[in-house]
Amino acid sequence: MLIEQRIKKALPDPRGQGAWIRATNKALDGHEPLLLMSQTPQSLSRVSKVLESERYN
Repeated sequence: MLIEQRIKKALPDPRGQGAWIRATNKALDGHEPLLLMSQTPQSLSRVSKVLESERYN
């Protein structure tokens, strides 16, 4: 699964909350990083776990 899809799945309702915006620079292992805005600590923690698992895969 693409990292972007995994992050979307980890967030409660990304489109409804306007939770993420694509960054213009590519800094995360060749993927476009996502800037997460207005998120709860729990949802950011889930995203963090997705990113960590992607790093070690």
